Amino acid sequence: MNKKDTSTQTNFLSDGATLFFGKMSASTTHEIKNSLAIINENAGLLSDLAQLTKNGHSLSPEKVDNISEKIQKQVQRTDLILKKLNRFSHSVDGFSVDCLKTDSLNSNRLNTEGHRTENSEELINLPEALNFIIDLSSRLIQRSECIIKVKTATVPVIISSQLFYVQYLIWRVIESMCYYGGKKDQISISFDTSEESSSIWFESNLTEESVFKEILETHQDKALIDHLKVLVKKNNSVLGLIWPKTI
Repeated sequence: MNKKDTSTQTNFLSDGATLFFGKMSASTTHEIKNSLAIINENAGLLSDLAQLTKNGHSLSPEKVDNISEKIQKQVQRTDLILKKLNRFSHSVDGFSVDCLKTDSLNSNRLNTEGHRTENSEELINLPEALNFIIDLSSRLIQRSECIIKVKTATVPVIISSQLFYVQYLIWRVIESMCYYGGKKDQISISFDTSEESSSIWFESNLTEESVFKEILETHQDKALIDHLKVLVKKNNSVLGLIWPKTI
């Protein structure tokens, strides 16, 4: 690949990754905003009760307990959302799209302080990565009214890759299938592993093969697939992401 092609691929990867990070962050912060709105509403109710008490009205302990429980529930929910966002944000630690320009032989090197280099890889549990992205993007999936069913992996399915970009690729498949499938589209996800490869398989009830072929065909998608060195297989309404195992 010449310098011009490499630069173009880098730009496509950068653009797509930025959109992915922005979409996940925006969706997550929207959930936080909803929780804060509920907390604010119930704080206002407590303030009203306090004012009534000052005016000589009796205070109902049950009402106070009820409002307090609602606030505590939203605080716990917000804490979980922030933990997910923090985990997602840290998945980009040490990585840059500039790694496309880095010799692949350096992909697993550490810097002098023992930290990951830009193009370093890590062992990734595919079922865990997929379930995390489904959880993180749950609001977006619910809005699309797409139904996702994940089959539990019976054995560990591990790959060596870059977590942020793997999450990005998984999301692109889910996003595309939900978009093209429309409301009530059902996606079944399963895993497979062998001595040669580890893979995720997405099966949709999409009926139009021509539409299904459009999935993962944008310039950004192709740059991502090339960067991860993952094989994509499409067969009717089944799509597989296959990571060959290297010796």
